[in-house]
Amino acid sequence: MPLFENVRYFFAPSCPAELRLPQSAILNANGATATDLASATHIITNTIDFEGKQNVKEEDIAIVTGVWVDRSVLFGKLQPTQFYSPDPSMLFSGIVACATDLSPSDLEVLSAGISALGGQWRPGLTREVTHLFAVVPGSEKYNTAMHYQADTKVKVLVPHWFDDSVRLGVRGLPTATYEWPDPQILKAGKGPNGPNESGEGRAQNKIPGDKKAMYRTALMSVAQEGQMGRAVQRDVWQGRRIVLSSDLELSEGRKQAVAAGIARAGGRHAGFER
Repeated sequence: MPLFENVRYFFAPSCPAELRLPQSAILNANGATATDLASATHIITNTIDFEGKQNVKEEDIAIVTGVWVDRSVLFGKLQPTQFYSPDPSMLFSGIVACATDLSPSDLEVLSAGISALGGQWRPGLTREVTHLFAVVPGSEKYNTAMHYQADTKVKVLVPHWFDDSVRLGVRGLPTATYEWPDPQILKAGKGPNGPNESGEGRAQNKIPGDKKAMYRTALMSVAQEGQMGRAVQRDVWQGRRIVLSSDLELSEGRKQAVAAGIARAGGRHAGFER
């Protein structure tokens, strides 16, 4: 049975030809059928606000990014569509993450954050993992991931990438400066568990509001910038004041990421309980 035999797909007009043409060829070669918007079972799009969305009943159709096609082909089976949403608030859509040598509190924050914001978390380093978080090199998971990286394309990176993605509220944050074996972010005054204790480290870890837009795009190519999404505000907390307990033992970077997530969900971060 062909992989995409029961798939009737429609590419949103906003999808660029360099994405649409090769993926159409892959889909057609594996049993899928191109169709119009009204007849599609799957809409492939690079934006949640695609042309014709007002005519789509989202409960009856799968709306996915092109990553869904790539990952389905890679693993030889259709991937769950809910993990490949174009919704910009799903910062980690399409990501399958794992970690090595994180503290229990940081592990809990990362695994919950990745899962809540559209990604998937794995306790073990399976072949489907796209991102491995490591605070230091040398663990068994780290060595395995680096050894097979040329084949798996897994990103091995410091947790600061998670922190900055959540804190800035951006999707598709470039990973180059966070990747092992030489993460440049650590040379900017941040230690593996957050900033160092110097005033310089603390200052560099706090990004002024007027510079955030510049930092979001400074390292991006035109293509990356076009693919990047921005998390939307959601009024989950409805103005409630949230205090985080010190026994969570969060690093400075995790604290800022959690505080940013609270604010984006309509809450007010009221500091940390001593």
